Amino acid sequence: MKTIRLPRVKAAVVTAGLAATLLGGTVVNAPTASAATPTCSKFKKVANGTNSYAWVPASSAGSTACQLTTGNSSTAVSTLQFTLNKCYGPERGNSGWNLGIDITVDGEFGSQTKSALKKVQQALKDSGYYDGAVDGIYGPKTSRAMHHRQYYQSNNRFDSCFRVLA
Repeated sequence: MKTIRLPRVKAAVVTAGLAATLLGGTVVNAPTASAATPTCSKFKKVANGTNSYAWVPASSAGSTACQLTTGNSSTAVSTLQFTLNKCYGPERGNSGWNLGIDITVDGEFGSQTKSALKKVQQALKDSGYYDGAVDGIYGPKTSRAMHHRQYYQSNNRFDSCFRVLA
């Protein structure tokens, strides 16, 4: 009698399928990383040293490792839109990034916000600050690469933009 040996990968798939069938379950794919990233729903004050801070989109749990995309509507979106205007538009303060962004701050993540964000992602990628996809989705990589509007504790005045590494 001749023994037939299946390649290891094929054998593993067959074994997993058999185990799932015997246990009454089904085989499913693991969730993607973006599916595990919570949606940004509010904003959070993040310190930059002792006398300045930035308002950054955050999840309901307070994490800045969150995501915004087309269709989202919240104060987190408004915070992002304001930051895009102030740090990447004509009113950029001392950040040095004038990409001509001037979008409506309405708290709705629509085509205008997505287009502006793609422009920022491409500029950050071209400058070596960002290695993610230029997709118009605000996620943890975009958040860490972007400059956010900076305020001073003494007068709560916007003056420049800085990268938040929180």
